[in-house]
Amino acid sequence: MGEIHHRILYPNEDFKAGWEVVPADGKPIWEHIKKVGELSPGAPSLSSYATYITKGEGKGIERFDDYTLLSGETVLKATLYVYGVESEKLQFQFGLLCKGTNEAGGFSKALAESPAWYSCTWTVALTQAQVNELEALVESTDTTSRTTLYAAYIDLETETEGEAAAPGTAPTIVHQRDSAMSTATVQNKAIR
Repeated sequence: MGEIHHRILYPNEDFKAGWEVVPADGKPIWEHIKKVGELSPGAPSLSSYATYITKGEGKGIERFDDYTLLSGETVLKATLYVYGVESEKLQFQFGLLCKGTNEAGGFSKALAESPAWYSCTWTVALTQAQVNELEALVESTDTTSRTTLYAAYIDLETETEGEAAAPGTAPTIVHQRDSAMSTATVQNKAIR
């Protein structure tokens, strides 16, 4: 068994048409949702968010940060985390898609009575092409309620060849955007 890593991918392009951003400051929506380092289970800033009234329209995040798999690195699973709420206290659904391959997995529904973290996991060995095409669906299950999204990210759990990490060792969290890469370490309890 190799070493386990958690690659954190944030939204990095605009959302599908119809989403509004608060505050309306001219910045793209993804800049309001990309709250770097504000990971589950901690509460992200609520000062800016994206909101939409939608049902069954496939609304969500069209693109996340690029991540190039290392030689010998394989994807074990992908977990989508969303911090949000649904205005009528009804269910909203969320999940991961691969738009380039039309594959979908890891869908879930949640009763969002107040802003909270929700997650769903896609346990599939994703290829590099699928990692490049990850997007997220986030929508209400009712046509009159408003879905509000404060933060979102994908935790890509990967394995590299080599020695396994010692039990209790904090995983390495890598944030990658284009060619720039920074590394931060979080406690194990922050990764579920």
